[in-house]
Amino acid sequence: MEALSPRPTIRSPQVIRAAAEALAPEVAAWAEEEVNEEVISGLEKALRYDQDGYELARALERSWLISPDAELVEILDSASSYLWDAERKAVIEWVMQNGVTVDLELETIVETPHGVGPIRGRNEKEATYTVYIEENAKGIPGTYIGSIYAAEKCKVVGAA
Repeated sequence: MEALSPRPTIRSPQVIRAAAEALAPEVAAWAEEEVNEEVISGLEKALRYDQDGYELARALERSWLISPDAELVEILDSASSYLWDAERKAVIEWVMQNGVTVDLELETIVETPHGVGPIRGRNEKEATYTVYIEENAKGIPGTYIGSIYAAEKCKVVGAA
């Protein structure tokens, strides 16, 4: 069986690039510039290290020699949403390209990187399972339904 390529994460270069491209029009409008490679690559570089609007504005200030203001910080505060959206799209594409499936039945007991528990939900598009791990439920009574794990990180240890 051929090994899977790595699952995209919020730190994957293609995810950061997609987020930078999506955020670039707002930043370019603030700077009264056209969207160009300098804007995109500047955002891409900054997004590798932070998601906080203020910290991103400071990084752009250093690299572009600009004077950020509250409006730019507010625009950059949405960076985490752009990264999250880009990650979701990249994961969905990765799942399709690699043929990753979520074929385990609900209530199947699986081992995850953070403990063992039953599968309580499945997301076929992103190839993830929601797993109820008893230790994680402590301290949050009635609200914990499970933690989300990539299908490839779940190993069957018991039947449903």
